[in-house]
Amino acid sequence: MTVDGMSNERLTRIMENVKNWRYECKPARRVYIPKANGKLRPLGIPSSDDKIVQTAVKTLLEPKCEKIFHPKSFAYRPNKSAHQALMSVRGMVGIT
Repeated sequence: MTVDGMSNERLTRIMENVKNWRYECKPARRVYIPKANGKLRPLGIPSSDDKIVQTAVKTLLEPKCEKIFHPKSFAYRPNKSAHQALMSVRGMVGIT
């Protein structure tokens, strides 16, 4: 199923299933990507419904979590980057 087939009915069905604790994630589709050394790397592709639910949960939880995270925490945060983390550490005394 693709996002091209998106409809209000489909979104409503997903929302009702999540609200009523009936939503079940589908197993990710496993694809193997060739690597430069000739080996294969596994890649899991979630269903489009699972992506919708994941995005909705992220949208709801992220603002609440941001309030409790330490200001100097940079991992997986919106508007934070590894470069900002390095600049923060650079100013610390005794650290090279």
